[in-house]
Amino acid sequence: MPITTDRLPRDPGALAYVMLTADADDPSDHTSLHLFDCLTEQHGCEAGDIWRAACRYYNSVFRDTGEEHA
Repeated sequence: MPITTDRLPRDPGALAYVMLTADADDPSDHTSLHLFDCLTEQHGCEAGDIWRAACRYYNSVFRDTGEEHA
């Protein structure tokens, strides 16, 4: 089932994190390509911004577990 933009998180960091992990189980899914378009068009992000936003979001959500994503 395709992800529609109305079901996506509005936080660019959360959206970036979802994008970077979306195709982990099935690379043929292409969900990350759709999310990349959403980030670049709706939020005006560039590739480096997307990666940094995803890392910041991951660290903010998972910092209590002691895990850190570089």
